[in-house]
Parts: sequence; structure tokens; C-alpha cells
Amino acid sequence: MSAPFAKPKDAVTTPLNEGPCVPFTPLSQGYSIEATPKAILGDRVEWGAVPEETRIFIPQFPKNTHAEMLACAKRLQGMGFKPVPHVTARRLADKREFERLLSKLVAETAVDEILLLAGGDDTPHGQLGNTLELLESGIIERVGIRRIGVAGHPEGHPEATQEALDRALAIKNAFSVETGIPLYIVTQFFFDADPFIAWERRIREQGNRLPIHAGLHGLASGPSLLKHAMACGVGSSVKVLHRNMTGLRGLLGLSWRGQDPGRIVKALAASKERDPASNLAGFHFYALGAFDLTVKWANRFAQT
Repeated sequence: MSAPFAKPKDAVTTPLNEGPCVPFTPLSQGYSIEATPKAILGDRVEWGAVPEETRIFIPQFPKNTHAEMLACAKRLQGMGFKPVPHVTARRLADKREFERLLSKLVAETAVDEILLLAGGDDTPHGQLGNTLELLESGIIERVGIRRIGVAGHPEGHPEATQEALDRALAIKNAFSVETGIPLYIVTQFFFDADPFIAWERRIREQGNRLPIHAGLHGLASGPSLLKHAMACGVGSSVKVLHRNMTGLRGLLGLSWRGQDPGRIVKALAASKERDPASNLAGFHFYALGAFDLTVKWANRFAQT
């Protein structure tokens, strides 16, 4: 770290695993889900099906503006949800722009939580290349952000070495301890629970104490899932999806619409029961163009 982190005056230091140990019941205690700016600002989403106070993540695509992000956050707040904007380091000009954006989110929309990402752009738009520069800046503590999500990669990252990922995770753990600001990990989605389980155990043994929200794919079609998986750099578990698509269902010409991640959720819940020390703390959905279907499935699954 280049400088010590400053603890906000009103920060309360809490354990990184977010509170007391309680029985792990998948989805029954809620979930988070991503919705595109187009969906949020449009009129086609069945918002009435979304549980009140659900955390809705607002992704930042290359053509989206900060004004659109603020509009999305305001609309979600007005409907009784908790907006969590993506803030992408490589799409910011510099730290001043970062501070202006966070200050507006806090002042104009009462946002107090963000998902802080490096971004997948090959070339940074400005002076920033990663999230560590922003964590070390002192800006987050100043402006009033009180909870931060960071990215997790159970199957590795195509643009980063494992050593670099491990070092970054250690710094993020240190930031949370030293500032008292809770951090949590949101993972990339995946199609097989085993790599996630092994990854969680490995980083825990290395000292990770950040709670982990497992990324789950929405109920998109098989071809759509495969397209998004390739674009997002999903690792070897994509072979499971491809094998299923080209197996019996593919031979029979059956539709692959509405794939659900129930098998993965059950496997992760069973693993948590066997290993209660696991930092698995919840689930986050990437709707992938199937927001309404995903919400309805998650609500039904939570009742089982």
C-alpha cells in the first residue's frame, strides 16, 4: 500500500463476515440483481415482482453517462429499492472525476454503496488503471460511501495473474479492516460449483475475510448464456454449459430458454453446510436480458 487508510470519524469497525453466524438458507434472506440502465429507465420491467429494498446493481456500459447513472439511482430509490452503481476505474478521467461522481451519488440519490471495478477496457480512458488507486486515495472515506463491492474471479482472470489477484485481495481486506468500511466480493457468474468452492477455500486459507456473494446467471437462453460467458471471460466451467447444450437436449432440438441456476445454488448451500466457516454470504444475479424471468424464479426458489 502506498499510504495508510484513513478511518472515517463515524465508522464502526465490524467483523468482515458481516455479523453473527446464522443458518444459511439460499435466497430466503434476499438477493441482489443487475439491471441495465435501459431496463431501469424504460417501462417494460415488472418491478412489482421485485422484493422491496432489493439491491439493484447498475452496470456502466461504454456509452452510458454519469447523468444516466444518477437517473437510474433516483428511479430505483423512488421505487423502494437500493441502487448499487458500478463505478469503473478505467472509464474515469482521474481521481477528481471519481470524487465528483461519488459526491453526486451521495448528495443527489442517497447512494451509500457502490460496486468498484477496474473495468475490461484494454486502454484506460484516463489516468486510472485499477481499483487499488481509488481505495488508497482517501476519497471514499471523505464522501460518505459506507459499503463497497469488489470483483471476484473463481476461475481466474484473462488479463491478470493469480499473484496479482491475490495481492489485490489482500489490500482490499486491509482497507476494510483499517477504515471500518465493509467490503464484500461479488464473483463472476459460473456454471459449475466446484471451482468456486475450491477458490473460496484457497483465498480463505490465504487470509480472506471478505464475505462473498456468488454470481449466478439469469434465465437466459443457452446460446445467450454462452455468448455472455465468452464476452465476460468465464473460465473452464463454461464447458459444463457447452456440454449440456450439445448433449441430449441439443440432439432432440429442445429449447434452451429459461436455464436456471438451481443446481449451482443447491451445491453451494450444501458446501456451506459442510464447511460453515466458508465466506459465502449470498447470491447476486446477472439477468443477461432476462430480468423478469430471473426475479420470478429467484422468488419461487426462495420459498423452497
